[in-house]
Amino acid sequence: MAQRRILGGISRRDFMGHLVLGSLAGAGWTGCAGTPRYRGVIEGGMLAIDRVEIDLLLAEHPAILITAPGWNEALILSHQVSGEYLALSSLCTHLGCQVRPGRHFISCPCHGSTFDMTGQVVRGPAPKPLPRFRVTVSDKTLTINVL
Repeated sequence: MAQRRILGGISRRDFMGHLVLGSLAGAGWTGCAGTPRYRGVIEGGMLAIDRVEIDLLLAEHPAILITAPGWNEALILSHQVSGEYLALSSLCTHLGCQVRPGRHFISCPCHGSTFDMTGQVVRGPAPKPLPRFRVTVSDKTLTINVL
């Protein structure tokens, strides 16, 4: 079935997604599991996100989930005590389930693996840490290399 196009050529599905994300923004950007979600844009293998908005979210939460159209995996973004931003894969290294960031740990709901907030395995069965993505920081933008 063909998707109907509205408002400048975007699909109805994309429009509704933006509408839902906009309502989440007005409600404090909170995701359904209590972890805020932020939607970025990927261009040339780089995911660009607004640093000011991200800093506001990270001031209230230990980690947020970053998504982008056309990219199936969410990233876990946190701001470390050292001042650096850390972007981690949200897929467990055991069997690829989506992990969930909490206040102090990242956990896998499928088989119980637990990672610290830097992605290191605290408890298996995950065999290795969560993969990291390089983050470049400028005054207004965080850019994450997702290649």
